[in-house]
Amino acid sequence: MSTASRWTGSARTTGPPSERSSSPRGCVVHDGADTLHLSLEAQGQPVAVALWRNLRGFPQDAPYRSVGVEPMLGRVFDRAAAGDGDTAVVPPSGTAAWRLTVTATRRP
Repeated sequence: MSTASRWTGSARTTGPPSERSSSPRGCVVHDGADTLHLSLEAQGQPVAVALWRNLRGFPQDAPYRSVGVEPMLGRVFDRAAAGDGDTAVVPPSGTAAWRLTVTATRRP
């Protein structure tokens, strides 16, 4: 099995838009003794975190390990596939703020 850029996790809000808050939503990735915690907050917005890992499967001539983190305002990659409450809405102020917190830990 190739290890190139595989999907490894996501975090999404749940519940109808009226129940959404600024509570962080997150995901955790374990890799041996290492753990990566991702937490995303956006007041009143649906959020998701897309996480992509390259585990030395790309490129073929010089493979390396990397992590791609995509904080998302909204819960779908394609707006055309969005259901009710899946897309972010810019408030009348014209500003939608978000915070992504990434924490890495290692077990001894």
